Amino acid sequence: MNSNNLPRQTIWNKIYYNKYINGLITQSDKDIRILYLCVFIRQFQYGLLNQILIFYFKELHYNSEKIGIFLSLTLFGDVILSWVLTWYADALKRSNIIKLGIVLMFINGLTFIVYDKNFTVLLIVSTLGIVGDGSDVGPFKSIEESCMAHLTKKKYRPIIYSWHYLFSSIGFSIGCWIAGTIVDYLMDNQIYTTYLNCYKFIFGVYCLLSVIKFIAVQFFSENVNMNFHYNDEEINDQEVSNTILDSEERPLLADDEALNESLLRQPTNAGNIDMVSPAKVVNEIEGTVSQRRLDSSDIVPITEESSKLSSATVSILIKLLVIFMLDSFSYGLITSWIPYYYEKTFLLTYTHLGLLFSIGKIITASTVFPSSMITYALGPVKATFVVQSISAIFLIMIPLVDFNVKASISALMGYYATASMDVTPRQILLTDLVNANEITKVMGIVNVGKTLARCFGQLFSGYVVQSGLLKYAFIISGSVLLTADFILILSFVGIDKKVLQHLRRK
Repeated sequence: MNSNNLPRQTIWNKIYYNKYINGLITQSDKDIRILYLCVFIRQFQYGLLNQILIFYFKELHYNSEKIGIFLSLTLFGDVILSWVLTWYADALKRSNIIKLGIVLMFINGLTFIVYDKNFTVLLIVSTLGIVGDGSDVGPFKSIEESCMAHLTKKKYRPIIYSWHYLFSSIGFSIGCWIAGTIVDYLMDNQIYTTYLNCYKFIFGVYCLLSVIKFIAVQFFSENVNMNFHYNDEEINDQEVSNTILDSEERPLLADDEALNESLLRQPTNAGNIDMVSPAKVVNEIEGTVSQRRLDSSDIVPITEESSKLSSATVSILIKLLVIFMLDSFSYGLITSWIPYYYEKTFLLTYTHLGLLFSIGKIITASTVFPSSMITYALGPVKATFVVQSISAIFLIMIPLVDFNVKASISALMGYYATASMDVTPRQILLTDLVNANEITKVMGIVNVGKTLARCFGQLFSGYVVQSGLLKYAFIISGSVLLTADFILILSFVGIDKKVLQHLRRK
């Protein structure tokens, strides 16, 4: 072997055999990658709105109380929409529901451009179109997660979900940065003379992104609409060591220095990553991912009887709903008002606000894989308790150190670093404990409960802000979050053992 090639070979091996990069390459196919694109674009759109929505209504001279009512009622509409769409998503086909969501978001953005003076029209259309703030409310996140659960074995779901949330965070981060930069650019160069027109321009970008996303989802395969039940315990890796399936599985279990002969075929050029056509590699992986899914699973027919929730699932669901709803109420108290708080407290410009929340989401994105690692190590319940308790403390600190902008921003960044580290553990907890045919409905019900709780949080926040007490909303929010965490750890810590058995199965 040419010694000059060794450094490149070593670097390629280390990158390729990294657990998370290898998982992205070998455990995802076209459908999962389209789902990643969907969440990236949707969160990009939400990032745009996060920076301007409150200021949009302020420009229209609505008071804080009315804005709170608007945010609350749109979330209440999302509750009804989420319930209906997720309950019938399997029967109507999950891909169709995703497409419907994209159309509704397009109509929503267009309405904010055309009917800005009509509060009632904005309210009605926003109820159907989903006004997101980065938390990804509405039924479409639940349906995407259900699709990925069916397309992926249990032991690989933390990796697949981690990448999903990473693309989500990156999309939101870019959206925040772009929104703030665009507004200041349009005003500084006098392209528009009013902030309202700048905000309408942002909604135009929002609509364009919906069109791009709608084109992308036309390439879904029928697999996204199927319920796969994986026979993990029946698979013996030793028996299939010489098949394509094993060549697909082996990288996640191999040592870092091992060489994947299926991708690097000529020993004398093993370090040359150009030896195999990228398109050929993708096609091979695409085929083996789909084949592995068929070989290791049963397709569960979608019928009226199979779609009912079992009594065991209902029992677990009720307990989890209480905890998740408290958490969501906490989030609803402050999430939409954070940009407004920093603008009023520290007089930050739109560009500075956009940069601040963009950096915050980048920090959030950087915690995605550590979140997955904690889940593998502790189990989803303990992992959620640890990270969310720390997050609650940072949240309470934000207004307590408002005498110093650096201290307050540091607390905010600490909050962003931990606030979303519970996403992967919670996804794993839900998808691992329910049957294949129940996943979509369970995730939909959880999302409905969370959205309803956030609805009341948003409503309460409007009155708090109108009373000039926004800083206390942070303290209340953190306290409620801590309460939810302690209820979770006291009620469900025993579940971790069962879930870890699935995650660590070879």
